[in-house]
Amino acid sequence: MRSKFLNKIASINNKKELIITSNNPFILTGLASLFTPDFYAVRYIPLQEINKLALNKKSFSVAIVLTGALTAAQLAEIIILYRQVEKAKIPTLLFSEIYNHYLSLFTRLAGGYVIYGKQDRTSLPYELSCFMAADRYNDYPSSKRMSDIEAYVLAYTLKGNTVPDISKMLNTAIKTVYTHQRNIMKKLGVKKIKWILIH
Repeated sequence: MRSKFLNKIASINNKKELIITSNNPFILTGLASLFTPDFYAVRYIPLQEINKLALNKKSFSVAIVLTGALTAAQLAEIIILYRQVEKAKIPTLLFSEIYNHYLSLFTRLAGGYVIYGKQDRTSLPYELSCFMAADRYNDYPSSKRMSDIEAYVLAYTLKGNTVPDISKMLNTAIKTVYTHQRNIMKKLGVKKIKWILIH
């Protein structure tokens, strides 16, 4: 008998393509063995390559599967990804082994659904089904929301770029980049941007 998850995917076979990304290549291999592609479309993309894909279609759904602690560069990729899914209103699920308050905030600001494996004691295949009908989180105050440029300043900072580098990449003044960094830290309630990796 087919699971409810597979039945749900089958019912939207021609409407959505499931994108699964992870910071662990072995997870992608394992998930690929769970799902047969005869009744739905699915692509497995490493986290470091996810932003090469233009997710500007509402025909996509995205599942992010994280194992272990995130590096700054990996979190940066997720933040950039969230700018895409938020604008296109793409259903998104994040499944992570380790709790991170700011990762939850970014996911929910993007309208996604968060599940923590150890905290919620849930199995991955079952929870991958939840995001297909996940509630959208639109109740965060505007004071917490980041602008496009703030999101990219945060992502590039986490990737290790200097303020002058970010200034050149975004074609904006160095002073403006510092201002955006201060605004980001104020919104997140941290004194240093990289502190979000340990919360």
